[in-house]
Amino acid sequence: MMLFQCKYIDNFPIANLKRWICSLFLAAAAVAGSAQQLSSVFLEYIDKYKHIAIRHCQEYGIPASITLAQGLLESGAGRSALAKGSNNHFGIKCHDWEGERTYVGAATAYNCYRKYESAEEGYEDHARFLKRSRYQRLYDIPVTDYKAWARGLKACGYAENPTYAEKLIRLIETYELHQYDTGQPKMAKAEHKHESAEQKYEKELDQKEALKKAFMAHDIHRKWHKYYIVAKRGDTYESIALEFNKKTKEILDYNDITDHSARPREGERVWVERKHERHPEVEFYVAKKGETLHAISQEFGMRMKNLYRINHMKAGEELLPGQKIFFR
Repeated sequence: MMLFQCKYIDNFPIANLKRWICSLFLAAAAVAGSAQQLSSVFLEYIDKYKHIAIRHCQEYGIPASITLAQGLLESGAGRSALAKGSNNHFGIKCHDWEGERTYVGAATAYNCYRKYESAEEGYEDHARFLKRSRYQRLYDIPVTDYKAWARGLKACGYAENPTYAEKLIRLIETYELHQYDTGQPKMAKAEHKHESAEQKYEKELDQKEALKKAFMAHDIHRKWHKYYIVAKRGDTYESIALEFNKKTKEILDYNDITDHSARPREGERVWVERKHERHPEVEFYVAKKGETLHAISQEFGMRMKNLYRINHMKAGEELLPGQKIFFR
């Protein structure tokens, strides 16, 4: 398993991914483990927006702890591009929306997100969004039962991530956000004490590992000098693109996918950077019965169009068992 450290990825080939990971670094203490170390970035975010969450708890019946935890998780404590550029702290898309819009990647309905004039407006729209009929059964749950609310949101289809509820619960318990559900806010403060250089370094490692667990849905692997992830159940090429701050069409292109409605299969390798035009290590591969050129392309990180050209093949041409596929 890779542990991302900003000082170690200066030459990381995926620039957007590097910037995204480093920009979220200070938010990493959300799940800092048994030490329960609190992130000042998260605490500042909570302090800034808790009054809105408490008011919405009173007005709409949505637990303030749930509102704050969703805001923290969805926006990276207000550090995401969507939060900073569009005041959208909850990743709400454009469905049934007549206001301003912004796009992440290609300008399609799938990449369209609501844009607000202020964070307060975004929070208000989030509260109204949760009053839709789809979420009505949540209001039978006591406002103080944040665990049932978190699991209920996942069950109602708010997020595709299978660990979404657990992440909300972890944030709520780490930062004691449930104290705001009763309308009696009491802000927890991070401890400030002198730390040795070694202690600071260990804390930094813990924070970076926590960041990966909190915000990266996939472990990142490296093969043939290129980076890829293994698709999980429920993944789409769009969701993978959003996770890695890429355009959907880029992820499709990296993986030689021409059908925009296609979805990756669970366990399938998905490259998150452009594959090789000529392989740096392997000269050729002998095809097995039933293998496709696309499968070989994905296995060895080679561009399909280059495989066609190098092997003097036509698009869609089937492989024969024992056929040599050259990579350079």
